[in-house]
Parts: sequence; C-alpha cells; structure tokens
Amino acid sequence: QIDFKVKISDPVGLSIDTIEGALTTRGILLPKLMVAYTDHTTLADLYVNAPDIQAPRVGGDRAEGNIAHALPMMDLLIRWLAILGPVLFYLFLIGFVFPSVYWFIRVRRREWRLMGRFEDLSPEFTGGWAFNICACMQDCFKLSSLICCLPSRMADTWDAVGLMPYFVGVRKSFCCCLMYLGGCGLCAATIPGQQRSELRDFFGFGDKVKGNLELSDWCCYVCCPLCCIIQEARHVDGALAVLPPPPRHWEARSMARMEAGEDRIAPPG
Repeated sequence: QIDFKVKISDPVGLSIDTIEGALTTRGILLPKLMVAYTDHTTLADLYVNAPDIQAPRVGGDRAEGNIAHALPMMDLLIRWLAILGPVLFYLFLIGFVFPSVYWFIRVRRREWRLMGRFEDLSPEFTGGWAFNICACMQDCFKLSSLICCLPSRMADTWDAVGLMPYFVGVRKSFCCCLMYLGGCGLCAATIPGQQRSELRDFFGFGDKVKGNLELSDWCCYVCCPLCCIIQEARHVDGALAVLPPPPRHWEARSMARMEAGEDRIAPPG
C-alpha cells in the first residue's frame, strides 16, 4: 500500500476538485502511478500492478482549495480590470483626449462654415456625392486616422457644414461608437444616418425634408459606417477647400446697396 499527499498552493492553477477527479478516475491516474512507481523505486525490474485506488481523503479546510475561495472580490476586480482596462482606456482617449487635441489643431482655426454658402459651392459638390462610397481606400490617411479620431472626424464634418457645434457632435458620435460596440448597430445608425440626410439636403440631392432620416442613409450606416464617414469627410473637406472666403461685412452691405441702386458704402477706418 502506497500513500501520498498532494499540497495545493495555487488553487487557480490546480484546484482540489481537479485533483479529486483525477484520483477517482481509473484511466487518468492509475497508469501514471504505475510508471512513477517503476521509475522512481529500486524495484523497477519487478512487475508492478496497481489494481485499485482508494477514495481520496481531504485534510484541512476544503474551501481553501477551491477556486471560488481563492478568488476574492479584489482578485476578481483586478482580473476584470486587466481585461476591460485597455478597452476603457481606448474609449477615454477617443472620447475625451483626442477630440480636444483635434479641436485645438484643426477645428479651432476654422474661420467659416458651409452653411448659408450654397450659391458659392463648386458645382462638382452639388447634385450628388463627389466621391464613391466604396472609394474610401483612396484616402488612406483619413481611413487610418479613424482608429483614434473616429468621433472627432464625424464631429468635424458636421461642424464644417454647420449642422451642429463640434463638441456636440463629439458627444453624439461617441454615443454612436458605444452603441456599435454594444451590439446596437441598428439604433446607433439613426444618429449619423440623420446627419447624412441633412448633408444631402444641404448639397442639393436629398429629399428637402429637414430633420428626417432617409432609409437609404440609415442602411448605409448599418452596413458600412466607416465608408460613409470617409465619403462625407472627403466631400465636405473638398467643398470647403475650394469655397471662396466670404465677403467682409461692409462689402456685403455695399454690394446690397449697389444692387438697390444706392451709393457704395465706404470701408470703415
């Protein structure tokens, strides 16, 4: 008769339940015992047969050898933080840090928007999209920048047209990202889909109904949101790049008075 003891030092790696299962299953431990007995004793030349194994006896506190006891609440919290920590840190960056940096570098210097300047738009940007929705790979810089600036890029497009202020757009686009990550893509597509409908109305190829959500725009954001974001960004950036500067206030008043047959207003100062 051979007796041996097993001391459990790490229940996470090897719990007492696992050891008991191996001890009580004949096909798992008995062959290993026979090999170990013949290899580690001086009776290696004898024929050894282990006919049976008795039920194991547990000494000490059985609960200390279980995984549930080995993982208190703090350990579980650390494990979940190790899993969710990178995701939460990434969301913090794209939702708070990168939008502020993006605003300081790009949006802060914007002097005018497209809203109210439809007559000044270049013809290639009215009546239809200037870029195909499947041509997003042609602008690799914008596509790669979405990794860290997706809410910022969406808000930038909406701000450039004049649909909403930049940071309002950041909040809405960030909520869309959270809903997409949470599996609620059908609901998440309503917000950017509505803004896409507003963009098409502004550029002259929508249904001209303010505030509505067209089914085609919603379907685009359900099926390929990244392609939609790149298409809208390229279209708006292109239109804004060739847009002439708006006339100064006194020049606008002067032109209006000249059209009315009155004298030209002298510039101030």
